[in-house]
Amino acid sequence: MAADILNQLAEAVVDGDDDLAEELAQKSLADGVDPYNAIVNGLARGMAIVSDQYEKGEAFVPNLLLASGAMYAGMDILTPYMKAAESGLQAVGVIGTIEGDVHDIGKNLVKTMLSAGGFKMIDLGADVPIEKFIETAKENKVDLISMSALMTTTMTNMEKVIEILQEEGIRDSMVVMVGGAPVSEEYATGIGADSTHPDAMHASAWASEAIKELEPKDARWSEVKVNLGKIKYREILAKKVVSEKVDIGLETANKIKEEFESIGVKNKEEMTHIDRTVSA
Repeated sequence: MAADILNQLAEAVVDGDDDLAEELAQKSLADGVDPYNAIVNGLARGMAIVSDQYEKGEAFVPNLLLASGAMYAGMDILTPYMKAAESGLQAVGVIGTIEGDVHDIGKNLVKTMLSAGGFKMIDLGADVPIEKFIETAKENKVDLISMSALMTTTMTNMEKVIEILQEEGIRDSMVVMVGGAPVSEEYATGIGADSTHPDAMHASAWASEAIKELEPKDARWSEVKVNLGKIKYREILAKKVVSEKVDIGLETANKIKEEFESIGVKNKEEMTHIDRTVSA
């Protein structure tokens, strides 16, 4: 049964057994199991189990490495047999792990799922410079940017990419998806990303639907649209500056008020010569 082979694939990944993962991947193909199903509900599920164990302190980095090795061994067998979805969208995406971060397990899995979903993926790899995302997006007029980070010290670079996209006037020309262990929905929204998802399967499904809401490529990448995007960014920036100035003014006013209240108001009899001079 398909359920049995899927469970066995997951167990092979949990055990970090490359040879068994390859053998079971071949068997799943021979048994007519959909390769996408074998990856998502077999290999990826096993990787998710190990990742969860790692988060709980029940597994360690060597376990993650062994599990990812087994997962990739099985994926190498299955991926060539995956049929890209006939969405007709001819969507192009760029994916990479952000600058300063060399972790790429999650990124590779998301790329595989997106490719299976019909995306033509441009994989920039790990430790990708901020400028490289911008350059690649513009050169290929992409529909999607997917960035990942596994460390809180590096995930701030994803915000920098989004800010440059806004400055260049091309933020609305694509869907931006971010991910990684430290990335929450609140953080993703706060930096201007469109979404984040806990696993590759949901990320791929969401992205496939999200790009359908985009304008036609020629329209959103037109010079007029880009210029409007630049104007929009400058307006946002101007409002931010004004807001910060107002905040600074209120803060100063509150400090003066606090100091005044701490000193108190002196009556005429209590005033010294200096007090009278200052209050004059």
